[in-house]
Amino acid sequence: MSNKEASTYWIVDPRELDALVLPIRLEIVDRLAALGPTRARDLARALGRRQTALYHHLAKLEEVGLIRRTERVRDGGRPAQYYETKAPLMRLARAAADPELRPYIVRANHFQARQSARDYERGFALDDRVMEGPQRNHWWARVYMPATPDRMTKINALLDELFEVAFEPEPQPSGAPLVSLAWFMAPLSDAPDEESDA
Repeated sequence: MSNKEASTYWIVDPRELDALVLPIRLEIVDRLAALGPTRARDLARALGRRQTALYHHLAKLEEVGLIRRTERVRDGGRPAQYYETKAPLMRLARAAADPELRPYIVRANHFQARQSARDYERGFALDDRVMEGPQRNHWWARVYMPATPDRMTKINALLDELFEVAFEPEPQPSGAPLVSLAWFMAPLSDAPDEESDA
């Protein structure tokens, strides 16, 4: 087993997926995976929520085994409780292969799409927003295209490479902002979408 596979936890248990149907819980898991072991107060600050509002959700995620509590000694020798994900990489993708689990994935994707739009909107207010050049951290695109075999092979190779770069373990350097990165790709029917005419 590769190091990457050993550091990845595939969320496919219905109990775990059910615990993630609330958007705040999915966001907690995403943030803990990105930040690493984090105290509840720091997690609350990162999420823009009150610390007391998180404890019920942290308890539920801990109950189903998606996160765990650890104790670490801080400066001054005093222990503090930290929360961390079950593995450095928490993935939902394999659940989509099971037709019975797809409703959970669809709900998670609805939340992720809304959250990505909010993240993008909030990015306009930040001073460290970069919209052009090699350090660009704020942009958006949506493309319809013919899914020829050659094109899909190239796109999937690039997305695999992007995924590898995005999920390389790297402690967050002091002062370096987190970046929200999301992508969705789905085959489309040639038939018109009835909802788009509404």
